[in-house]
Parts: sequence; C-alpha cells; structure tokens
Amino acid sequence: MITAGIVLDQYDDVHCEVLKRTFQEPGNVPDMFKTASTDDPANLPDECFALILMDRGQRMRKYAMHTPDTCAKSTFYFMECGGKLPPEAQKTAAFHLAESLALNGMQPPDAILKLANAAVLEWRASNRPAQVLDAAGRVQSQLAKVARPELSNVVDITGLHAEPIQMEQVRPSSVADFALVKEGQAKYPINTFDRLTRAVDYFGRHEMEFNPEDRMQYCTKVAAKINEIGLEVPAHIRKYANAIRDNYAVAIAISRRAEAIPAYSDHQATLVGIAKEASAMPGEFLVAVFEEFDKMAGIDDSWDLPNGVPNPVLSVYREKKAESGDDYIWDHGNDRLTGLALNRFSAEGDARKMLSDLLSVDQVDEFVKNPIPIFESLPDPQKIQIARIVTDNSDGNDPSHTMSQATIG
Repeated sequence: MITAGIVLDQYDDVHCEVLKRTFQEPGNVPDMFKTASTDDPANLPDECFALILMDRGQRMRKYAMHTPDTCAKSTFYFMECGGKLPPEAQKTAAFHLAESLALNGMQPPDAILKLANAAVLEWRASNRPAQVLDAAGRVQSQLAKVARPELSNVVDITGLHAEPIQMEQVRPSSVADFALVKEGQAKYPINTFDRLTRAVDYFGRHEMEFNPEDRMQYCTKVAAKINEIGLEVPAHIRKYANAIRDNYAVAIAISRRAEAIPAYSDHQATLVGIAKEASAMPGEFLVAVFEEFDKMAGIDDSWDLPNGVPNPVLSVYREKKAESGDDYIWDHGNDRLTGLALNRFSAEGDARKMLSDLLSVDQVDEFVKNPIPIFESLPDPQKIQIARIVTDNSDGNDPSHTMSQATIG
C-alpha cells in the first residue's frame, strides 16, 4: 500500500482540509482540537502512537495520543480517514486509540470500540487464554476479565490494498443471523465478526439473566457461526451448544431437587411424578417441566449455585465429549482431568469416603459405577472439587492434571 499523499492523521493534513470539510467554519472546530499538541512527531517515542505502519522498509507513525487533546484529535482523523487503511491496521489503531481514550476518561466512539473488540477477539483466539472462575462458580471467558492484551501497534502493510471494513453495513437477512428468536422477535445479531464477538462476550457476562431454554438456543446459534469461521468455541458457549440428553443428569437433577425442598412439602409428590414420567418426555419439554417446578417450589433462585440445583437445561443435557477412559479430557480454567484418572480413582477403595462429603449416597453409588457420565452431570463447583481430589490422589502414571503442568491438544 503506497501511503504517500494520503491524509491519515493531523500531521498529514497540513492545510487542514479535513477540518475545513467537516466543520465548515473555524468557530465550529472543537476547542480541544485547537489546544492539541503541536510537538514534532519525530521527537515522540513509538508508544505515543496508535499505529506504526511498515511499508517497504519505511516506518510511518500515525495517530499520536500523548496528550488527551491530541488523542481526541487523532480519534477524529481516524474516524474520517482511517477507512483508507487495510483492515488489520484499522483494528490495531482502533484498539490503541480506544485504550488511550478510556485512560483519559473519554468514551471511545462505537465504531472504534467495534474494531477494537475484533482485534481483541482475534488476539485471544490466537493466544488461547486461560479462564477464570467467578464467585458464583461459573466459568467466564477472559474476553473482558483479564489484563490488557499485548497487541503491538506495528502493522506491516507492504503490498496490501486499502479495503475499508464494511462488516457493520451488512444487515441481518434471516433468523440465522440472530442468536435468539423468541415470540416473534429476533435479538442479538451475529451476522458479522464484531457482532459475533459482542454476542460471545455478552453471554459470558449475562448468562444467568437468560431463561435456561434461551441459553441453549443462543449458544447453539453462536457456536454455529464461530465454527463457520474456524475459531474455537469458548467453554461457556460450548457448554450449552454441544449438548446431548443424559438420563444420569436427569436422575441427579431429581435427587438434588428432592434434597432442596422440605420432606413434608407437597412438591415432593410432584417431583415423584416427574421422576416416573421423565424418560418418556422429550428433552425440551422436560427442561420446561423442571423450570416450572423450580419456580413453583421456590428454588429457581438457586440455579447453578454451588449448593443449589442444576439449571433446567443442565438437568437434562450435558456437553457431548468423548467418553472412553483413555481419550476423555475435561478442563476448566487451570484444572484438568482425564478419563483414565477418573476411572482409576473410582475403582479405588477410598473413593466412596472421599466423595461422601460432596455427593449423596445415591450419587456416590452411581459415580463409582459410571464415573464419567456422573461427573459430567454435576455442576462446575463439584467437578472442580472432584478433579482436585483425583489429582491429589493420582499415582503419577497418568498425565498431569493441571494446565500449568501440561498442554492440551
């Protein structure tokens, strides 16, 4: 890409043509643009620029941001002229401008945030970040919870053509372009890369605000879009998207609900009726039955809590994974468990005693007979505790069980 003669930032616009075209009259120009630094850019360090272009061995530093007013003026020029840059350069500049604006107490424009989010998602996809466990016991993607990604501000544009990103101009055209379609309304568009990025991040932060059946539809459609572009589906999306019905999960779910309501409650009789008919109910119908029962019994506020009941979807379905003892692998943040280790542990004489504080007697019996499916039916906090018990009691013949000691894949 040849940049000579192309106006990209304030230092290229020596005659202020962009300002004149936009504001018409000098009195309309924002005051902060008038007070922006006029320092010679050659005297500034590289980190003071949102973008460093490499073109046939030449370095061109664009969009200075060493003072708040200068950053604001650079943002204006990027919004007006940045579309002349190749997509990678646009996303890189947007990321650094958005960060600088936020540090200076200014709200980045939506268009810059969208490009910056796309840059972050691409960086995290290539760096395969770990995951963190929040206070409620859920796994959340690090998209919004980790330290700043180390995105370089240097982009090699040699031989590239300027192709403005047009993603947000693509309108959704069908129900497949939305993550959730319900009661005649389509919500959460996912037909572009940046919209898909926001959908992934949004679900990670607001999972508990969705009805259980909506979670499955949302995640299934988001996962399908992610698979189309060849990226890895985050664990918090995969949990609902790659699900199969599991009778063990249903049995555990009924047991946990029986423990959560008083023994003398009329709801116990209702639960017995559900248990008798559960195997004949279609999966989606059984999810709805569990949801309605939990609301009637007043236990729906304990969904997914460490000592609560599994939410209706996870009461019927589990994530589909390989289940042979040798190739089954479960990972959750820094915890990792193989089927080989799990099967060995369940066969040991002390397994029942070690599990008795975590599971009911019936659950322990089922676990010893069928460790992998029962393990998969449990809520995340119990899985983590069991994985750590198995790790602590490993004889060392199985691969390490922590992400810090072993590499998956």
